[in-house]
Amino acid sequence: MIAPFTSDQVQDYIEQHVLKNQVLWKAREYAQALDITPGLKDLARNPFPMTLSLEVLPGMVNPGEHL
Repeated sequence: MIAPFTSDQVQDYIEQHVLKNQVLWKAREYAQALDITPGLKDLARNPFPMTLSLEVLPGMVNPGEHL
């Protein structure tokens, strides 16, 4: 069984993702998207869906478009 991430671990994971990958979004944009998307914040507490979410989220918003 995989233990769910705590809120602090989610934030740390996002920050590490931004540092290690060449992404268009900043950590706060990922955190904001998780907060405003229904059910996504709970889904992101699991490491595997969190990784998928961070990969897919930037492609779901047009460049320059506000969340």
